[in-house]
Amino acid sequence: MKKALMSIQGYVHQIVEPGEDYEIYCGPDATIAWVDAPDDITLAWTLEYSPKAKKMVWVKRDEVHTDPTIARKVAYGDVGEQLDMMYKDMLDGGTRWKDHVAAVKRDLPKPKPDPTAAMTLDELLIFAETAEPSKDKQCGISTADKPCWVRYPGWAGYQEATVI
Repeated sequence: MKKALMSIQGYVHQIVEPGEDYEIYCGPDATIAWVDAPDDITLAWTLEYSPKAKKMVWVKRDEVHTDPTIARKVAYGDVGEQLDMMYKDMLDGGTRWKDHVAAVKRDLPKPKPDPTAAMTLDELLIFAETAEPSKDKQCGISTADKPCWVRYPGWAGYQEATVI
């Protein structure tokens, strides 16, 4: 069993052997906490709420989740740079911009529509509380009102009666 330093949201910030963890502030407004973690944990893993299990569970990620829509926007690059490619292509008959756009479309296919995009705030909150975590979607983020460790049995202060 390892020790993982967790943020409120459920992200791993540090992994150490038991006994190598150091003292941190543990008051009611703490923003980090040590929890017990599996031996094979990595920094890419997240601690998320599972409605089915009614507690926090480890989501074993191979790498940090990247939102496909944002990844595609970043890959296209700055509009000014794209205009510069087009201008240079017009001057010398090149295909820089066309090749660049084709590569982005090939390497990062257009993501499927986000089912939550048309939801109201109330619907989003219900969805967030009922959706099971998955390594294929972004971390189901905990909040300051419900830090990830409070609902995790591997936290030293866990009390089943105080599960929120």
